[in-house]
Amino acid sequence: MSAERPVAVLVHGLWMNRWTMALLARRMERAGLATVIFGYPSMRESLDRNADALAKFLAAIDAPRLHLVGHSLGGIVCLRYLARSHDPRVQRCVLLGAPVRGNTVGARLARFRIGLHALGASASLWSGRMPELAIDARYEVGVIVGTRRIGIGATLFADRSAGDGVVRVDEADYPAARDRMQLDVSHSGMLVSRRIARQVIAFLSRGAFER
Repeated sequence: MSAERPVAVLVHGLWMNRWTMALLARRMERAGLATVIFGYPSMRESLDRNADALAKFLAAIDAPRLHLVGHSLGGIVCLRYLARSHDPRVQRCVLLGAPVRGNTVGARLARFRIGLHALGASASLWSGRMPELAIDARYEVGVIVGTRRIGIGATLFADRSAGDGVVRVDEADYPAARDRMQLDVSHSGMLVSRRIARQVIAFLSRGAFER
């Protein structure tokens, strides 16, 4: 892919595929941002292998600058890539409900055989055993956390902790973030929310969310 403008690369979450990011990508395109979607085997491959695949995907993009947008596990893949690779074109990254500090819902699922199967290769991540996610300070990271409790945590486990129904607010907080915002959206609802799209566009354009 060749582009004269920056390209934003969208990375989906667990159990998802590249098409789940299509609506967000379309809204970003309408705002003048070039986008591509990175698809990866979220259940079958390890975090490191998916991060390495992302590195190869980015290397093939001919653009002056690159941005990353990761939803849920996709945000972890983005951070792991940034911790392991150093493409000087990458500037900004937006994390959407990414459980950077582990995930209570995932840890509870992992207690059951069917849950372990459903989580696949990512099962070990959700119990707080995250690999190194510290990244160079030159990367500008924005964090968006949902506060509408609609999702597997709220329905299966009656988890009433503040969060988006899957990821708690404290689990999604990345200490090195340049800017952070809470919005009344659910975990899956982030993918179709106009407010989320507007804030992603704002951060990638200016390095700060819209207040």
